[in-house]
Amino acid sequence: MADNPAGPTDRSVPVMRVQAAERRLLAVLFGCACHNTTLTGRDNVIAGDYAGFAQEMIERDYGEAMALFMSGCGADANPSRAVRWNWRASTARHWLTKSNAC
Repeated sequence: MADNPAGPTDRSVPVMRVQAAERRLLAVLFGCACHNTTLTGRDNVIAGDYAGFAQEMIERDYGEAMALFMSGCGADANPSRAVRWNWRASTARHWLTKSNAC
């Protein structure tokens, strides 16, 4: 099996906002249909990968809100090895902002 960038892929990022009665943001649930494996053994770090980076950004930017990641129906969808993990971290905000949920 090899990378198949032209294969079928769900590139959407579903986002659900959970708020209190007074509209205060309590949590953000987001997902991605891709394995959370941009980091490899060569990176030699313990981290939450792109989902963890996105969670950290959400929780930093939205104070008390809890960020939750949901792995979508990715089956064999792996992140491109040509893309470094720090690029994934820097674009996590873009994915979530694009969804207009926060």
